Amino acid sequence: MKKIIIVLCLIIASVSGFAQVDLIEPQFSGSCGVSNSQIVNYYTSAQINKQRNTVTDPNRVFNVKVHYINNNVPVHEQEAKTLDIVGVLNLEFNAGNIYFKYAGFDNIPNLSFLALSVTNIGNLYPADKDFIDIFICDSFVGQTNTLGVTYSWNYTISGEVQRKCIALRKDYIPTLNVQNPNNAELKNNTLTHEMGHYLGLYHTHQPWKYVNGILVPANDTDCAGIEEDFDNSQWNTLGDLIQDTNPDVSRPTHTTGSNYYSNCTVYWPAYSTANPLICNRPAILPTSGFNPPMDNIMSYYTVCTAIFTPNQFGYMNAFIDQYSVANKFLENKLNDLGVESLYQPFAIVGNGGTEITTNHTFRSAVPNSNNTGFNIWNCPNYTLRFQKGFDYVFSNNTISTLPKAVNEQYNYSLNNHILNIQIPALSGDLKQSGGIECFATFEPYIDGSIKSMTSLGAQIMTTKDLTEAEAIDPHLLDLLENGKYHVIHKETQSGYIDEKVIYKN
Repeated sequence: MKKIIIVLCLIIASVSGFAQVDLIEPQFSGSCGVSNSQIVNYYTSAQINKQRNTVTDPNRVFNVKVHYINNNVPVHEQEAKTLDIVGVLNLEFNAGNIYFKYAGFDNIPNLSFLALSVTNIGNLYPADKDFIDIFICDSFVGQTNTLGVTYSWNYTISGEVQRKCIALRKDYIPTLNVQNPNNAELKNNTLTHEMGHYLGLYHTHQPWKYVNGILVPANDTDCAGIEEDFDNSQWNTLGDLIQDTNPDVSRPTHTTGSNYYSNCTVYWPAYSTANPLICNRPAILPTSGFNPPMDNIMSYYTVCTAIFTPNQFGYMNAFIDQYSVANKFLENKLNDLGVESLYQPFAIVGNGGTEITTNHTFRSAVPNSNNTGFNIWNCPNYTLRFQKGFDYVFSNNTISTLPKAVNEQYNYSLNNHILNIQIPALSGDLKQSGGIECFATFEPYIDGSIKSMTSLGAQIMTTKDLTEAEAIDPHLLDLLENGKYHVIHKETQSGYIDEKVIYKN
């Protein structure tokens, strides 16, 4: 009689110390608060204009991580907003050979930090990290008009910067949109303004004062503040210490109103009226010769700000040179791959959205046709995810050529394909980015059992435990008794299970 084997069920696969530091009190003045180091960073023109390799220099890509407090931004929006933050930073800083790599985001489940202050920020940020930290808060204690703050911690003894972080008010998270990709607006420039402080820049209107015979940064409202002369002759000792930013004044000298028009021209009456709230000082401006840098991101002409100057970029690069060496606060903020990291996905995501952090975390497996074990494909279905902030061009044989604009975040979901990537702003070269190397393996069965019965669900059955040799025997089915149902269970070393019910006639 012909033997008929009927498979009745599906396959189941399963696999089992810092030194003591002081937090420098921020200078809250209008839209921005910054805590400056008392160690002033003076750089020569040669340092500021130092030539750098714009493509391969590994010391110009910073990792950035964003922290939301008590889910003050809806969870489903947090990743997109973090990508916008990193994207806007790249748009604004790439002209200075300074780039940023998305390092993720998290949530701090503590509502007591929703309103940040000089007191509680020390508890929120007790130690240095290996990325630039940006905290998203609801407000700043006692400062209703403050939109962003850069906090600095200094060594108690030397006064040198030991660590820094940035905090942004949640309603001033930048938006990387299609209509305005250059983001010349206050909402986006608040972030870039604070990053400028993080990388060493002062306000264009920075006043100074003498402490023990040494010039140090002063608050905007400090009566002892010394301002830069309008002829730009004091650029390397006063003001923002930058030669190609015109001299500015610390704050408007008026009691009410604005010190500039919406078309970004000076409003002279505001500057010619003494402000009793600022030391009762008299009018300090001439009626001509004052041409403040209204378009500069580090100024307070909020609706006018749009740019950094070449020397500001040089100053920031000189600052990075100084602080990115061993035992300095920027040392571990830099991405080890440098500019090459910008061609790599910020995450490789497998099934179910789980990020793949080790090779072959996900494997697909099916029993082979001769019933001796599992054929295993060591490769997940994965997605390569790329950050915003650059014009990318992706290409391979599957997608041909696919341009993506700075505001587009791209996910590439075809696994086991090499992806060619070009970032025209960095280079005309093509780079390759692949997912995880995939390969096939085989796992034999190591044990199992057979339960035999005359009808499914019968109370009376026989059970036989299989040896390893029997479990991998391709002729095992031929040895089964006719006229019965057999529940066959087999396992591999890794825990892959093949279980089927057959009726042998």
